[in-house]
Amino acid sequence: MKTGGIMTVMMTLAVSLMLVDVVAAEVSAPQARILRIKTRVSTRNAEIKLSDMVDNASILTADEAAYEVMQTPAERDVTMSLVDVAYSLQRFPSLMDVRLRGSQQVTIARLNDMRYVDQTKQQILAYLSANAPWKEWQIELMFDANDENVISRVGPFKRIEVMPFDTRGMIGVVDFHISFYDKDDKLIKKMNLSPKILRRANAYVMRDTRGPGHVVQKSDLKIAPVWIGGDQNRYVTDENDCVGKELARRVNAGDFINQPDLVNPICAKRGQMIWVTSKSGGLSVKLGVQAIQGGRLGDTIRAVNRSTRKELNVVLTGDREAVFKL
Repeated sequence: MKTGGIMTVMMTLAVSLMLVDVVAAEVSAPQARILRIKTRVSTRNAEIKLSDMVDNASILTADEAAYEVMQTPAERDVTMSLVDVAYSLQRFPSLMDVRLRGSQQVTIARLNDMRYVDQTKQQILAYLSANAPWKEWQIELMFDANDENVISRVGPFKRIEVMPFDTRGMIGVVDFHISFYDKDDKLIKKMNLSPKILRRANAYVMRDTRGPGHVVQKSDLKIAPVWIGGDQNRYVTDENDCVGKELARRVNAGDFINQPDLVNPICAKRGQMIWVTSKSGGLSVKLGVQAIQGGRLGDTIRAVNRSTRKELNVVLTGDREAVFKL
């Protein structure tokens, strides 16, 4: 038999002995140690140490606990058999007497290293603070779980280069091309990230609880700081966007006012007399007409001139006021 074949047989025999049932092992080799291998092995480090893999690390010496068994998977979790684990331990002479117990399948996973995530975040924020329009704002940045996962697996890096995909999106989820470089300024990895950019702004809240139909007055409002871009709320940040509007729903004291909470006020009701202004060139004529329909600010409604019985379409511009465009 060739030397390679002999070595293969010997390795297979050694691994088989490692996996012998613990009862038989106790009878034939009372001094044998039993390593209980975890079903799932997780670490933030680049290497899996033996102490990471076992539930009973106390039976290991300090040197054995520090054995680097394998590299942590860089991209995704890896599943290996208990036989594969046994093969990986054969290169350590002090482990020749151990027996392995555990699940037949072992999952090796790399946890997110938040140091790299935070380093990436700070460098992207530095880029944003130097470029318009973000440099004019107070901003914050958040990664989702997927972005954190891919960043943490880049490993150590010195700097990044940031390039936005599309500058039309300034807050909320914004897409970037990111290039990572090591301490020698060599490119490590390129990836696309989609962090959520938040802008700090002052938004309006209700001072007291008000119900639907209430016309918002300046005295109803107070200002509170808020981060915009992180959720579906459409906060009102301009006083002119809410004063004079009606509430479409109940808004409790201290609640932020969102744009869907507001509707234009009712300016005319059916049967009411309204004043309509008609302009032609330099001439302006105002006449009273009767509303056939009710409507809110900005609505086009039908009205009738009671003297001539002629109907016309007018645009509501205020309380019982409208314009007629020739």
